[in-house]
Amino acid sequence: MKIAYLGVKGLPARSGAERTVEAIATRLADRHDITIYCSSRYTPPAASVPGIRLVRMPGLRGKYTHMTSVDFMAACHAVLRGDYDLIHLHHIEAGFVLPLLRLKYPVVSTAHGFAYRLEKWSPFARKLLYMMVSPFIKLSKVVTSVSAKDAAELQTRYQRQVFYVPNGVSLEPAPDVEKARMILAQHGLTYGNTCCS
Repeated sequence: MKIAYLGVKGLPARSGAERTVEAIATRLADRHDITIYCSSRYTPPAASVPGIRLVRMPGLRGKYTHMTSVDFMAACHAVLRGDYDLIHLHHIEAGFVLPLLRLKYPVVSTAHGFAYRLEKWSPFARKLLYMMVSPFIKLSKVVTSVSAKDAAELQTRYQRQVFYVPNGVSLEPAPDVEKARMILAQHGLTYGNTCCS
């Protein structure tokens, strides 16, 4: 299967949704043809991930325009030049590209929270971000959320099934228990004791 990921800054992952995509994509790469659209500003030219094609997209500078322009360019590239079986879109605020993507592809969309609730955005930006929720829910073939609470809220509000798919934790490499106990001891703590009452 050919799968493309959109809505993330790129790899190597530094935080958030990028870590989720990196974890999923690297596990699928041995069985599927994986493409990740990413920002050319975020993803170094020499960066590579075994078994994954990174397609770097240019974007406008600026807090409000960078990822919006990268997501738009990625969606245009996917529709005009791509040949995928499935698109996996991340972030509600990338929902504006769904009308374009759905011209050609089934899209699984994953919510990573509600950006329009964050105070870092201006009231106008929050209003625009809120407007992305409806197309995100209504135009996606399947909707998932990394938060059970957000999944329930979206499902209730839009009367549409939203699957809760939590981020996983890799047990490899195994935790260094002795090192962890040493760190606890340096702070006067022992494993299993609570510090606060």
